[in-house]
Amino acid sequence: MASTDKSIIRKYVLGAYGVFFVLLLLTGIQMMCFSNELIFWILKNVCSWAPTFAVLILFKDMFPNTSKREQWKKWFSGKVAWKEIVIICGMQIFLFAVTIIAVSMYKKVAINELLDFSVTTMLMAFVNSAVSGATGEEAGWRGFLQPQCVQKKGLVKGSVIVGIIWGFWHAPLWFISCEYVGIDLLKYILFFMIMIVSAAVIIGIVYEKNQNLLVPILIHFFVNFTIAFVKDYILDISMFLAAVYFVCALVMVMRVKR
Repeated sequence: MASTDKSIIRKYVLGAYGVFFVLLLLTGIQMMCFSNELIFWILKNVCSWAPTFAVLILFKDMFPNTSKREQWKKWFSGKVAWKEIVIICGMQIFLFAVTIIAVSMYKKVAINELLDFSVTTMLMAFVNSAVSGATGEEAGWRGFLQPQCVQKKGLVKGSVIVGIIWGFWHAPLWFISCEYVGIDLLKYILFFMIMIVSAAVIIGIVYEKNQNLLVPILIHFFVNFTIAFVKDYILDISMFLAAVYFVCALVMVMRVKR
C-alpha cells in the first residue's frame, strides 16, 4: 500500500472528529426541540458512522487512483481465517464472563444486579451493535487509518496510535452520556482508554493476518454487544474489562514479537 501524506491522515482524523461533533449537535437539537425517541435512536446510530462519512467526504484525497466500489471490494477481499476469528470472538465472551463473575464476587452482588438479560435488551443489543459502531466505524479506523499507521510506525505502535485516536473520538460521550463526575469520571476515562487501546491492538494484530474488514467489524461487534447488557456497577466492570483486555493484548503482542 502506498504511503499517504501526513496531511491527508491529519485531515481524515479531524474530519472524523468534526463529523461526529456535528451529528451529536444535531442529535442534541432534536432532543431539545422534538424529543422523539425513534428519531433519537436513529440519529444516535447515525453518529457512529462519522468515520465512514469522513471517508466518503475525503475519498478522492485518500484514494486518488481508486473508485469507491473498488476500494470497498478490496477491504472485504482478504481470506478470513474463520477458526481464528471464532476463537477471538469466543475469547471476548469469555473475558466478559470472567469480568462479571469477578465484579460479582468483588462487590458481593448477584449477577442479575449487574446485567439485564431480558429479551428486549438482547434484541436491542444485537440490533444496536449491528447497525452502529461495528459497521459504521471500521472503514475509517481499520480500512484507512490502520494501514497508514502500521506502515509508518509498525504493527504494535501503529495499532496503539489508532486505538488512542479511536478512544478520544468517543470523548464527547464521556461528558454527555456518562453519569460520573470528578475522580470517578477520570477513572472511567482511564479504564475506557485502556480497554479500547487494548482492543485496537487485538484487532490490529488479527486484521493484519486477514486483511478483511469483516474481522474488525466482528470483534468490534462483540465488544459493543457484551457491554450492552450491563445495567449497574459500570465503573467496576470497566476496571476489570480494562484489565482483562490489556492482559489479552499483551499476550498477543508477545506472540507477534517472538
